[in-house]
Amino acid sequence: MYAIDSIQKLENKKLLFLILLFLSSLFFRYPALFNDYYDVDELAAFVQTREYLAGDIPGKDFEESKKPLYHLIFKASYRISEEYGWVIVHFITIIFVFLTAYFIYLMGSFLSNFTTGAVSAFLYTIFISCFNKDFMATNGEVLYNLFLAGGLYFIVRSISEGWLQRAGFIVISLFMGYAAFQIKFHGIILFLYIIFFYLIYYPYYRYLNKRRYFIITIISVIALAVISYLIINSVSPASVGKIRSKINYAFAGERHFTLLNYITRFAYRHALFLLWHMVLWIPAIVYVKRFIRNKFKDATP
Repeated sequence: MYAIDSIQKLENKKLLFLILLFLSSLFFRYPALFNDYYDVDELAAFVQTREYLAGDIPGKDFEESKKPLYHLIFKASYRISEEYGWVIVHFITIIFVFLTAYFIYLMGSFLSNFTTGAVSAFLYTIFISCFNKDFMATNGEVLYNLFLAGGLYFIVRSISEGWLQRAGFIVISLFMGYAAFQIKFHGIILFLYIIFFYLIYYPYYRYLNKRRYFIITIISVIALAVISYLIINSVSPASVGKIRSKINYAFAGERHFTLLNYITRFAYRHALFLLWHMVLWIPAIVYVKRFIRNKFKDATP
């Protein structure tokens, strides 16, 4: 309770709060400024970057590793200092963590109050830098969390705004989703959330008859799947062939693969990462709870 009370006292001292939030981001990741790498993916990115800047062909093509925006950070850092590029990369990661926590703070403050946002932000700076070496590494998830948090914040803000400002927030959210995707493919999750929220969730509770809505939704999902297949097949038929071969390989009888087995393994492998990143969704959960209590009307204070 003492910690909560101390944070509450910062409500009228926003600049001091931001300074403390940055120091928290810096303090828990400070060891990274003295350790060149934490996992093999990070080490591979450093090696690729040095080979690329030396004019050699990287042992593994950049496009097979992460997306361009991820590697842009490494390239820019090593252009500044060939010897201490890894220090710059890790400091940029600290900036990303700070900005992610700031968006969490903005979202929590908007949905509930200053204390909710501030506590959530501080918890993020702690959990994203503790307990696991993979969190200390400059990996794709730590970087694209900035754009996920920012995109989610603007989505939430758009709910209670007029149509013009809402459209602007949606555009910003889409840009955030694209940036997250350009760091790592998994950043596409924000696009999926935006599509689900605006095309499925929002119309359901605002405008449409429920029975008609479900029929339209089912038809739309089927149509979207067919259109996506046709587009991908026409633009890149090789990609469709790769997907088919991987599915056939996964479900081959001698591999004893089942859908339940896949779901179980997938859930287990991602459980720990999901647990620590749940801090990102705390303000959203607060909002959803209020949204339901208010019978799906504006849940902001």
